[in-house]
Amino acid sequence: MERGRRRTPKEGRRGHPGRSLHFSRYRSIVSATASIAERRWVMSGPIELDAANPRHRALKRLILGRKDIEAAHAAITYVIQEVKTLQDRMWEPLNCAAVICYSRPFIGRSKYPALPKKYSEFSEKKFLQMHKDLIVLRNSFVAHRDETENKVLIIPKGTEVSWANGKGKGIVTSHGDYTQSRSLTLASYPLFKALCEFQLARLKEHVRHEKDALFP
Repeated sequence: MERGRRRTPKEGRRGHPGRSLHFSRYRSIVSATASIAERRWVMSGPIELDAANPRHRALKRLILGRKDIEAAHAAITYVIQEVKTLQDRMWEPLNCAAVICYSRPFIGRSKYPALPKKYSEFSEKKFLQMHKDLIVLRNSFVAHRDETENKVLIIPKGTEVSWANGKGKGIVTSHGDYTQSRSLTLASYPLFKALCEFQLARLKEHVRHEKDALFP
């Protein structure tokens, strides 16, 4: 650069293009901001629950129970919206998923206890009965197949069969089979959904309270 010639804004300090004083200051500010953000993440990162702390273990159980019932609620909602008959191929897998996910938080073991007793108590009889029915369905028909409660019948070839309330008829050309067991009905699903929503409201409030108490 010639002596006495004024630098252009693009040349900045020492006449180097793109190295203006403003750019250097901006880069310093960005670096400082990034460092602060990193420090904040380190300070406010995830907290792992302590397995040796009883209250931490209880909170973990509440959160896992909430997630299970949320999954049940999602399956139930899909069934109500999309499944129209028990012959729908999605009925059996979705019904099993809903029953198992709802029931799982109430099946306790020594190292993995069930939800507190209050979550199996209800002021409304319809919720209490549905809750009991779901646990029985889970234990004897869904998660496990009780030998005496689940029947299998063979349909001999040549048997005349009908479906769709008699609208369709046919002859079985080879031996078929048929199972009999207890199950929910599509008509019971709105109550099932309401039960999940009631449980989720209680669980969410309980989880919020425990988190605030343990981590003020």
